[in-house]
Amino acid sequence: MPEPTDDRAALREALLEQVAYLLDEVQALRPFLARLPEPLRTSRPLPDEPSIQECYGRLVAYDERRVLPWLRRVTKGNDAAYAVSEEQPDWNAFAPAALLDRVTAARKAVVAAFEALPPAGWLAEAPLGDDRVDAYTLAHRVTQHDADTLRTIGYRLHETHPASAARS
Repeated sequence: MPEPTDDRAALREALLEQVAYLLDEVQALRPFLARLPEPLRTSRPLPDEPSIQECYGRLVAYDERRVLPWLRRVTKGNDAAYAVSEEQPDWNAFAPAALLDRVTAARKAVVAAFEALPPAGWLAEAPLGDDRVDAYTLAHRVTQHDADTLRTIGYRLHETHPASAARS
């Protein structure tokens, strides 16, 4: 396996910083989510669109059911595919603080798992869905998933603001 270069070290550091950014975002939104009335946190704008709490649940599910199993397999040198359970808890039943605690715990585990990979381990590929990916690709996918989910949360929060309802 080729030795990682200084460019790869900088890339790993940047990706880890972006993966860890979710922790800051959750901490910043924690007080706001706690003040938001339950119907606004748990209502779906349309039947096929997630509630705010379901969006946070998607972050947990992605970390716990996709990212962490992949990282554990690579760390152990196991290249076997794994089954992903699509069964989800009722994220709307969680208290806001408990839900955000779970997002935080899952992401801390993801960051720690990425940090535990040796530089050469970042180049190892393993199956993820229909693709084979390395840790660089996985970290990038995590940041993209975060961005998409946080954008949806931002839209939902904007929709809850009284001024946005008055403009409609």
